[in-house]
Amino acid sequence: MAAEYDRTMEYPHKVFAEAHKLGLVNTHVPEAAGGMNLHCMDGVVIQEELAYGCTGIQTAIEANSLASMPVIVAGTLDQQKKYLGRLVEAPIQAAYGVTEPGAGSDVASIKTTAVKKGDSYVLNGNKMWITVRLDDGRACGANALRRMLCVTPCRETADAPM
Repeated sequence: MAAEYDRTMEYPHKVFAEAHKLGLVNTHVPEAAGGMNLHCMDGVVIQEELAYGCTGIQTAIEANSLASMPVIVAGTLDQQKKYLGRLVEAPIQAAYGVTEPGAGSDVASIKTTAVKKGDSYVLNGNKMWITVRLDDGRACGANALRRMLCVTPCRETADAPM
């Protein structure tokens, strides 16, 4: 199976869904948000065993932690329930966009901004790669939001250029 996914470069949706059903995805989500709140070492053991079988599939399964960790670390309980709860309830993938030209993956050096406009935020910036994408190559497109959670770190500012 791993060789076939390597050959076709398809996202392992069926494997991801089965791993979700078995409780091998989103193991770090806090109990208050519907997760198991497993210790970091528990996650390491799970991911090591998955990687033994196929590092590509393991990465697809573990990628949710990249996007959820900012919400776990800095989100309110309501935000955790709203966004992380989606990950626990259904086998959806979380996309994480951090890498920027000139900053790489150094979150402290990112230039993307978020400006509050009414009840929403306007994001302005450039990303080089998005971890997890749709099968047609789009990351976080309008239709993707039905089955994905998309997270991108940015700087909140009241006077960012639009």
